[in-house]
Amino acid sequence: MKQQLQLFFACVLFFSASAMAAEPTETHITLTGKQDAVLALLKKAIDADIADPQTTPLNGRIGYWVSFKTLVTGRIGLAVTVTPLTKSDDPEPTAFRLEFAAQTERWDGTRNVRSLIEQIEKQAAEQKDVTIIADPTPYRTLFQQSADCYKRLETDTDLADIANKVALAKPDAPALSMLTDDSKPNDRERKAIALWASKRDACFNIRKAVMPFYPGDPKNNVIMEFAEKSSQLLLSLYKGNISFGDFVTQRKAVLLAQTQKLNELATAAK
Repeated sequence: MKQQLQLFFACVLFFSASAMAAEPTETHITLTGKQDAVLALLKKAIDADIADPQTTPLNGRIGYWVSFKTLVTGRIGLAVTVTPLTKSDDPEPTAFRLEFAAQTERWDGTRNVRSLIEQIEKQAAEQKDVTIIADPTPYRTLFQQSADCYKRLETDTDLADIANKVALAKPDAPALSMLTDDSKPNDRERKAIALWASKRDACFNIRKAVMPFYPGDPKNNVIMEFAEKSSQLLLSLYKGNISFGDFVTQRKAVLLAQTQKLNELATAAK
């Protein structure tokens, strides 16, 4: 009898381990549709898939915190974050990536995540205003799009007149010749500066489009504050009130101060 019980429990452990190994590892899904429609579908899927869920908005992010009970692990928490994506250079999001993170690392958390994703797929199949993206490869986060936008400034031929005067995309690493340049902009350079300012604003507007997805995040205020300081420096350069070297030096100092402030906020949040 003892041997039979040992064999029984060995089989249970074997099949449990097999089930855990076979458990899907996907913890995200990408949807197209307006933000309100995506969030409404997510809420509907949560209510349909999870018994008696306690759902609250995430703190500092767009999405939901879901608390519910399971037979195996008791009450667990599940965070569902919504990240904006875009397929073009338009800062308006064209898709949303839903990411799921269970509070527990046990296999039951993964199973519930997979079950919820299947419910979202089912709900999306029944609606016209939200669809599932099978291949999200062409999509980027707005963070990445903004970074790509700034990077293109480095090789923008329209800005050739000031390319050797200022760091067009990386103000933290200017050339020594830029730091020591005591000249002030001539008419051609002033035109290039105005165009550069316009293109920089377009890149920053993409970055600002991310901020509503992090409501109440103090980093938003820091980024806006130092962006304004950089704009004021650029205006002073355009007017000829400061030299190129002064602009590059002060702009680098502004960036370093912003980085320090953001690092302090990150440390305080731990």
